[in-house]
Amino acid sequence: MRFTCTRFPDGEVPIRTRAGVVMFRGGVADVDDPDLAKALLEVPASFGVAEDKPVKKAAKKAARGKE
Repeated sequence: MRFTCTRFPDGEVPIRTRAGVVMFRGGVADVDDPDLAKALLEVPASFGVAEDKPVKKAAKKAARGKE
């Protein structure tokens, strides 16, 4: 799963979660561990962390809405 961080869009920044540390590079982090991904979404909103939804899923969702 890919995550973005709007608070730190540049450089390398570690963000600590209850499940471990995630390193963001250029405002992006790829997380393979589901527990770490879930914990990352629990950090304070001021970090601006969000899951980056793949474009394919968004396109499929939009197509379903037009049916």
